[in-house]
Amino acid sequence: MKRLTTLLAALMMTIVMVGCSQPYTITFTDGREITVPDKPRLHRRSDMYTYTDMYGHKVEVNKDEIATIERAPKGP
Repeated sequence: MKRLTTLLAALMMTIVMVGCSQPYTITFTDGREITVPDKPRLHRRSDMYTYTDMYGHKVEVNKDEIATIERAPKGP
C-alpha cells in the first residue's frame, strides 16, 4: 500500500510539473524567432541564456544576441 501511495504521489507531481510549463518565444537581434518549451534562464556570470530546445537539447546563447523573450500566445 505504501508503495502504491508513493507511486501515485510521484505521478501527480509529474502531471503538475508538465502542466505548469509554458512555451516562450525568443526573438534574436537578427530577426529570427524560435519557440521553446520553458523560460530561458540567464546566467549572470557568463551573460549567457540557457534554454532547452524543442528536441530536448540544451542551448546557450549570449544575451547580446537576444532582443526579446516573451510568453508564447496560447493556441486556439
